Amino acid sequence: MSAPDWSLLARGALFVTGFALALAAWSYATWWATSRGEPLARALDRRAFTAPVFLGFVLIAAALAWGAESTWQRISGVVLGVLLSVAFARSLRS
Repeated sequence: MSAPDWSLLARGALFVTGFALALAAWSYATWWATSRGEPLARALDRRAFTAPVFLGFVLIAAALAWGAESTWQRISGVVLGVLLSVAFARSLRS
């Protein structure tokens, strides 16, 4: 029996955690907007919803960059992660 690939497990956990966080925030924003009779766009303008969504996307981008097989894929993942990190930081400030 071979040893587990801990790197693969960590990348998968990072991806799943990011996806779960973004999906949970989006789902909660949808419920919140519906319960108050407001459009979803207004709910997604709130920091309480945008920050977790962007943080989840940052984790997903990190997992994609970490698991990239070619240089251009890794660069794309890093650039995406940086852009999403900026969006996350801006959502915290607003």
